[in-house]
Amino acid sequence: FLETHPDPSIAKSDGANMLRLDLLEGLLKKLVVLKQAVNKF
Repeated sequence: FLETHPDPSIAKSDGANMLRLDLLEGLLKKLVVLKQAVNKF
């Protein structure tokens, strides 16, 4: 579960727990690499 927002500082709720939307693609790419590494075992 992951919450995103273009600007968490102005989100109506839970802004402190959100990831900026512009950072999502980079995170997802890193998670795919991690999943591929884990799947090798």
